[in-house]
Amino acid sequence: SEIRSELEQLEEEITEAQALCEQLSVLMGEQYLKDELRKRLETVALPLKGLEDLAGDRMNRLQMALASSQQFQQMFDELHTWLEDRLKQQAQSGPISAR
Repeated sequence: SEIRSELEQLEEEITEAQALCEQLSVLMGEQYLKDELRKRLETVALPLKGLEDLAGDRMNRLQMALASSQQFQQMFDELHTWLEDRLKQQAQSGPISAR
């Protein structure tokens, strides 16, 4: 799906950002700068994980809804066929008298 593709692209970008952060962290001497860099990366990476989980849950719910819809359609088609068969039988047997 399009959403899944976008999330995968974002995940790749996060991975690239993590690699850059690691490289910068090696160059930085002060621990507070390393901590700030890590925090900024987490503020982006953690919501992405939440979005991935949410998208996965929604996809599962959509698949369940599709399966239910298909099951309903099959049941409806069977009912429709049964009703048509009964109508044909009734037409062939003629009218029912009240005698």
